[in-house]
Amino acid sequence: RSIGNDGGAAHLQDFRGTSAVAVFAEAIEPIILAEVVDISEDPHQMRRLYAKRFGLALSVTVVIIIAIVVPVTLNASNTMTQQQPSSFPSDIPTDTPTSSPSMAPTTFLKKSIREKLESVSGKEAFDDRASAQFKALQWIHKDNTNMTANNFIQRYVLAVFYYATGGDNWKYCYAADKVCKNRKVSYLSSENECNWFGNYCEDGVINEFNFGTSEGNNLQGTLPNELSELTNLNIVRLRHNKLTGPIISSIGTLQKLSHVFIRENQFTGHIPGSFGNMTG
Repeated sequence: RSIGNDGGAAHLQDFRGTSAVAVFAEAIEPIILAEVVDISEDPHQMRRLYAKRFGLALSVTVVIIIAIVVPVTLNASNTMTQQQPSSFPSDIPTDTPTSSPSMAPTTFLKKSIREKLESVSGKEAFDDRASAQFKALQWIHKDNTNMTANNFIQRYVLAVFYYATGGDNWKYCYAADKVCKNRKVSYLSSENECNWFGNYCEDGVINEFNFGTSEGNNLQGTLPNELSELTNLNIVRLRHNKLTGPIISSIGTLQKLSHVFIRENQFTGHIPGSFGNMTG
């Protein structure tokens, strides 16, 4: 409110403001009216009146500031309280999926893979953590590229062959070898197994092994029985290596096998009679 004189009589003029300011102004109106007198000839009274008016104006200003700031502060505080998450999880799950899969599907998948491969290698083969079969199983668990229902067994058998013949010690194209040869890629690469060194395919199915170069590839160990799963094998070249143990008879059961080159190795025993069934 502002103060003015009209014919010797003081009056107050309203101005628009907040309700808090209006209440305050109504409260101080009698005080102001009581002080408005004719003081034009008394400078001391004039100074006191001006001082009171200044104090009242300052008080009104403070009230206005409080009336504006307090609601804004309370509103901001309420907003922050509403946005702050609770310290306890909600009873109802969110619709957003988790960023990583749960362990249950992974465990189920590993169990399913092992069960399928037990039909190839038997259950006991996976009990020995040092076996080529167990290492191939572990690799299959990690390998999620270029593997389908059609080449799942083939990819596993080739991994068993790699570990059974000391693949990490091969001369060329072992798993960690960054530079392969013959326009091939290293064994156990993420690429299709038909592109691995020594493997040759027809329509995506292995039909030839060629590890029998003039200098060999330092294959050591024994040939795994799982090779009999490669039913389209036609040619096997393994000369000039360090393979040991008996020649597995299961290779001779492959109906399409026509040529086997295994000289210059350290095999023991006799040539299995099943080799007489070869078509070549």
